[in-house]
Amino acid sequence: MDLGPHPDPGKAADGKRLHGLAPDPATSEVVRRIFREFLSGMGLFAIAEGLTRDGTTTSPLGT
Repeated sequence: MDLGPHPDPGKAADGKRLHGLAPDPATSEVVRRIFREFLSGMGLFAIAEGLTRDGTTTSPLGT
């Protein structure tokens, strides 16, 4: 995502802009859940089982 003009005045004068990462709305809640569960002590297999049980898809498009 665009974060605005570059803080270096010379680069900003050349039209350079800063860029950064933005969460993907289609997958961000699942990613947050995975991190939350992992940090709470759950193992990867248990997390995967929970996602499967809850019908979470592996594709951001839900296919």
